[in-house]
Amino acid sequence: MPEPDFDDISNFLDQIHDFRNNTRPNLSRITDDNIRDEFIHALDNIIRKISDWDNQLIEIDSVNFILSDKQWIPNFILFSSFDDVFPSEVSFAEASNNELIKDLEIISDLNLDLIISGTITQKASHKDQLNVRLKEDYEKFWTQDYTNLIIDWESDKLIFLVKEGANFFPPNMRSKGWQWHLAFYVRVSARAKEDVPNIILIDEPGLYLHAKAQEDVLEKFEDSARDAPIIFSTHSPYLIKIDKLNRVRLLSRTNEEGTLISNKVHKGADKETLTPIITAIGLDLSMGLDIAKDNNVIVEGISDYYYLSAFKELLNFNFKKEIHLIPSVGADKFDLLVPLMIGWGLNYCAVLDNDKKGKEIEKKLIQNFGHTGIKKIFVSENNDEEIEDLFERGDFLNYVLMGDPNEVSADKRNSQIIKKKDKNYDKVLLAKSFFETIKDENVFLSEGTKNNFKNLLERINGVMFE
Repeated sequence: MPEPDFDDISNFLDQIHDFRNNTRPNLSRITDDNIRDEFIHALDNIIRKISDWDNQLIEIDSVNFILSDKQWIPNFILFSSFDDVFPSEVSFAEASNNELIKDLEIISDLNLDLIISGTITQKASHKDQLNVRLKEDYEKFWTQDYTNLIIDWESDKLIFLVKEGANFFPPNMRSKGWQWHLAFYVRVSARAKEDVPNIILIDEPGLYLHAKAQEDVLEKFEDSARDAPIIFSTHSPYLIKIDKLNRVRLLSRTNEEGTLISNKVHKGADKETLTPIITAIGLDLSMGLDIAKDNNVIVEGISDYYYLSAFKELLNFNFKKEIHLIPSVGADKFDLLVPLMIGWGLNYCAVLDNDKKGKEIEKKLIQNFGHTGIKKIFVSENNDEEIEDLFERGDFLNYVLMGDPNEVSADKRNSQIIKKKDKNYDKVLLAKSFFETIKDENVFLSEGTKNNFKNLLERINGVMFE
């Protein structure tokens, strides 16, 4: 069926309009009112139908134009896996149609024409430059060992070897993880460098790789994302940048609404969905902790760590000496950390919530070490309060719960609101999000909130260095 001609449709519509205008003066000659009304209605209906058709065809033509022009719509590329294994060799006859070879040409300046028909000196120079460039670029994103991919050739074929020290192996003799990483490196690098608006989608990268190698994958994502956006799914905490939680989207599936995507990592997700992020935060903290340092402030959890870090920076508070915050994994661990501080002769202060659990830990510490044998304070001087209760309600709603309008219960403390089961709030993510907010945005906290946290910092300062 031939495509409709837009000019013909427009001309036909103009002719119908002219026909209606020319017949209007003569409508009075139709004496039967019903027939006259039916004629007018039918003519108007024809014009309306043709106008609708004309508008729809214009929209279709616009969509087709957008779809046909690479500048208007991105090109989505899905990598569900990287199952390619580098061959040991590829004949020149097959090389031009081999996808991996095509990608190598994009990222490494591999020149098949020169290899096949160039002079001896041209080939030697090309081989040297090719392998040097490939080595220099690849080793940025594979820091596990000194492994290089070497490209060589004979009269009728390309040859691929893996060099480890003074030894050479075919690629398929290397680990599954390394084979995956090499295919990932070549494919993602090539798609990022194409002169096409690619958006790269990757499902569960790095399944074959250990923790450090997954961090290399993340570095490659950072590099390639400068040229092409990359979206990937993961359950691995090693592929989550803790200082870039704003990039994270949580996917959860419900029976009622299907798959849901949320851009607030601190709200509405179940514990299973949040586990990789919580684990990543713990890993990130552990990298910077050194329990053997002096002047340690032991807090109950990671959320306390972030709030105290945030207000130390926000209030520009200076302790008498440099202090080190150590997040315990719950109050129950204080009776393990405090003896370490005492046994090693380190200065410390234990910061407890002023709730039932905090008072139980205080009692236990006093039983073990006596009233004068421990350094401890409560986060608040008011009974039953935790660190979140130092925020005035407006600040808590705006900067911790990020403006949730449903949380206005005057009869509940901030710490009680966080624990409401129907909200699925996570204390750690709320605290982490607040810590990031004060670094990236202008935060206008009330004097009451600032004074409450200043008072806590001053009391820690006093106990630590009395």
